[in-house]
Amino acid sequence: MSIELEPITNECGGTVLAGIIKIEVIPYNDIDKFPELFQKENRLLSAIILKPTKQWLPISFTQNSGQLKAQLNRDSHNGFLKNVLEFTIPNESNTLSAQMNAYQQRLFVVKLTDKSGFIKILGSEINPCVFKYSFVSGKKVGDFKGYKVQIQQISKENPAEYMF
Repeated sequence: MSIELEPITNECGGTVLAGIIKIEVIPYNDIDKFPELFQKENRLLSAIILKPTKQWLPISFTQNSGQLKAQLNRDSHNGFLKNVLEFTIPNESNTLSAQMNAYQQRLFVVKLTDKSGFIKILGSEINPCVFKYSFVSGKKVGDFKGYKVQIQQISKENPAEYMF
């Protein structure tokens, strides 16, 4: 499907604050109904409906460590975006290690809230996200010790705006 090109405009004088303040995930098989995407504006047309008793799961992370990147990867047929959410969790425990392993075995849809209050959805029923992590011990006192997390999705779309 082709979208008609229009001028790119920006509202001057507005403040858009960088940084993610809230990360929530839901296993994609816990979603009852995923709404259509309004492609022209890259936003979802209605709320994501979760299965009964299911809810978005918050992820605590290091303040100012969350960053979303979308990189276009061209191949011989089409362009695909590799959407990557990166953040850190400064902790180490057997419980957290078990949780990280469990998350790595599931597929997700992610809801991000930034400092300006904008909400974006990363992942869909067709292209859910994968959870990857590594543990870093640090070399000396004062170095970061904890988990470096990446949530990744390969898609034809940028993360969609979510207003519900």
